[in-house]
Amino acid sequence: MTMMNARRFTILLSTVASLALLACGSSPPPPARGPAEPPAPDRPSQEAAPAADDGMRLGGDGLLGTLDETDINRVMQPKLEAFGECFSKHKRLGYVGGTVTLKYRVARDGGVKKLGYVSDLGAFAVERCVLAIAKDVRFPRPKGGEAELEFPASFRPKQRHRVWDGDKISADVHRHERELKTCAGAPASYQLTFYIGAGGKTSSVGFSSPEPWGAGMEAYAECVTAKAGGWRFTDPLGEITKASYLFE
Repeated sequence: MTMMNARRFTILLSTVASLALLACGSSPPPPARGPAEPPAPDRPSQEAAPAADDGMRLGGDGLLGTLDETDINRVMQPKLEAFGECFSKHKRLGYVGGTVTLKYRVARDGGVKKLGYVSDLGAFAVERCVLAIAKDVRFPRPKGGEAELEFPASFRPKQRHRVWDGDKISADVHRHERELKTCAGAPASYQLTFYIGAGGKTSSVGFSSPEPWGAGMEAYAECVTAKAGGWRFTDPLGEITKASYLFE
């Protein structure tokens, strides 16, 4: 069995019939300033990446081990159905969609040592639900030391939305940013993703950070998304618009 580079691992999961009724998607969000996403049935997916070279690699904490592709597939594939249920249960707006990329640090015994994520989904309730499931997994023992891997799961919206670059909303973000200072425990970097509707009103907001997820991070995310949910931006003039802004 081919061994994949665990530091930058992504894996293509096969479609399973049991997921056909879930409201999730398979395509990544459109690029910034690109065309609107076409409406399509939601269906959960894992995006493919080119295969990495076999063997161990040097990471920030030393030599990283490897995990077998088949073993990771076996662990993570059943979670897609649960991720889809998160999306179906919490999704209120048909234009919400994007990719949640889970970033694992796997301990020598196969347990999850650290879990971070990046996301442009724009719905914190869904992101939090996915994380609760994602942290409750156990991998086989990595060969050669602790391993790192990424697992992207994408969710397709049912309705169109336009995408703005972060620079387009930077002035509005700076106008509101001081409101976030009352939220304790800010990570070094994080991203908020907004959906902006009529009159510039925020209709949904999501949070993500590559830093380790835990109770403190969850409390901070809940605080900032609650505050940012009341922000107003430049009016997109009749078209639901998505925009992400990186805080660092």
